[in-house]
Amino acid sequence: KKRIWKRKYIIVHAPPTHVGDDGERPAQEVEDEKIEASVEYQSAMEKYSQAVSNVGTTIIFWIPFLVLLVRQLDSKDNEDDEDDYYVFSWWLVFVPLWCWLGFRGCLNVYTL
Repeated sequence: KKRIWKRKYIIVHAPPTHVGDDGERPAQEVEDEKIEASVEYQSAMEKYSQAVSNVGTTIIFWIPFLVLLVRQLDSKDNEDDEDDYYVFSWWLVFVPLWCWLGFRGCLNVYTL
């Protein structure tokens, strides 16, 4: 049964030496700090923050870019059609892309 559990779940092991256990704090608080100090927990939190960042980037930059791009490509196919009131400039279509590149550039300068 232990093998099945090990295959299904990642077991988080607390480091054996943990500084700061003075006996006055609740046991649950001490156990939580031990888990947060573990390598597995920190790795999982790093993956979580990367996933949240990717979802945010997709929603803020890539979905508007794709919507504007599809709208621009559809409107250019029917140039003689009078229903195409919203014909965008190609500069406007690529604004989300330029914003994303500027945002990534600022983040890279900040993390240096």
